[in-house]
Amino acid sequence: MKTIIYGIFAEDEANKIFMRNALPQLVSHLGFDGVADFQHQSDFTAMATAKNGDYVFEKFITFISNGIKYFQLDLCLVGLDSDDDNHADKHGQMQKELEASGLENNGVIFIPVQAIEYWLWYIKVKTGDSSIETTPNIDATMERKELKTLVYGRKKPTNKVSNPIVETLSQNIDFHWLTTHSTSFKHFYDTFQNYLKENFGV
Repeated sequence: MKTIIYGIFAEDEANKIFMRNALPQLVSHLGFDGVADFQHQSDFTAMATAKNGDYVFEKFITFISNGIKYFQLDLCLVGLDSDDDNHADKHGQMQKELEASGLENNGVIFIPVQAIEYWLWYIKVKTGDSSIETTPNIDATMERKELKTLVYGRKKPTNKVSNPIVETLSQNIDFHWLTTHSTSFKHFYDTFQNYLKENFGV
């Protein structure tokens, strides 16, 4: 079994916490237990702070390169939020930069549409009522602050308030539900599955 040392460079703590909890669940869900052992390099993730999504977009190649050089990373998960109409373009640009830098096997990009709170909202609704079959509609014009209220109970939560909620919601993810309801999560799901298949041949 191969050990993969990974870190996370993302625009905020919610993205980091979600992905740190989601990745081992996803590896198991996709059938790669016993094939690859993913170990989180927490020092890199703590060091790799970002001012915002634009900063992640501009600096991710540098952070991946430094992660490999100074933290012995095999993989860096790179996360930033984006509007729906920019999702494909932004991911495409970043993927081209990975390939141009020879880092296509060292970086996997995840881009929640609008905010990761949309992913969390889908999980929260299902957790609250496991019998539901469709998620209540989210108004496309809803501002991020309003969605934060639905997830965290307030428009501007501090990390002290939001981090434990993200931690709880991301402990036991229903991947079928989330991929069905979030196109942007499905995109990441497929991207990570392809990474596993290409690198471990299962």
